[in-house]
Amino acid sequence: MAILNLTIDQGTTFETDLTINQDATTPLDLTGYTFRSQMRRHYRSVAVTETLTVAIRTGVSRITLDAGGTLYTSAPAVTITPQGGDTPTIVATATATIDLTTGSVTGVVVDEPGVGYTNIPLIGFTGGGGSGATATAVLDVTDGKIKISLTDTQTSAIKDGRYVYDVESIAPTTSKIDRVIEGRILVTPEVTK
Repeated sequence: MAILNLTIDQGTTFETDLTINQDATTPLDLTGYTFRSQMRRHYRSVAVTETLTVAIRTGVSRITLDAGGTLYTSAPAVTITPQGGDTPTIVATATATIDLTTGSVTGVVVDEPGVGYTNIPLIGFTGGGGSGATATAVLDVTDGKIKISLTDTQTSAIKDGRYVYDVESIAPTTSKIDRVIEGRILVTPEVTK
């Protein structure tokens, strides 16, 4: 179990990404896992102050270049198009790199993996003066990444001060519950309302 203290600014959207490990260095494969999380004034509080949203980061972990194409004079924009009815809550973004000598795309770097992809999205390239570059996205739930979040409406309703929270995982098939993260939350007061 990890200890992580957080700061939440009242009246703002709160999001933080975390990695759950099965040991000191190996990320936990989150396939089939569910999570729950609550914050309270103190450990013995009966009343829940707020329920935090915990989402598995089922995003684009990497993009593999299949063909570099030809005649690119500048890096083309990378398009990531969801498939199979996916409506990601955070859209994945990526940047292409090129070799000006050969005019080919040489790689694609994932800038934002996104959240909410369950089907492999299509990767395309637009602009840059060339054509023929192709690539394939790779989704990964085996990298142990989760996102904890609260909306601005939720954080506006929380009084400023100190709180405690934890995140629990529920394992597939066995339904075993483990506390994977705990800590304190400092809610700072909002000035602009």
